[in-house]
Amino acid sequence: MKKVIFVCDRCGWQMTEPWVTIPIETGERHLCEFCTEKILAALLELKGPKEEEPKEEKPKRKRIDQGKVLALAKAGWTVAKIADEMDCSVQSVYNALNALNALKKEAEE
Repeated sequence: MKKVIFVCDRCGWQMTEPWVTIPIETGERHLCEFCTEKILAALLELKGPKEEEPKEEKPKRKRIDQGKVLALAKAGWTVAKIADEMDCSVQSVYNALNALNALKKEAEE
């Protein structure tokens, strides 16, 4: 029975089984584990680290104090002034007032 010995094409190390076999047009290349790791490390170095693009952070939504909105509205403040005071949009103030009115109607029924 013949014993087949493979020789690493990079460093000349003798092995009973190749760690990696690379097919090429003229045959195959056999590499040991050490040379495979060296080649992979060199390829990763050439490729360079992945540069992740910074993700745009969405502004966090803040909750509106509906009690304060209602108190300011009852005090005669305009919706624009309430929005400025609460540091939110005019539409947010309208949404809060509509939600409070809907709750009020449900309570009356």
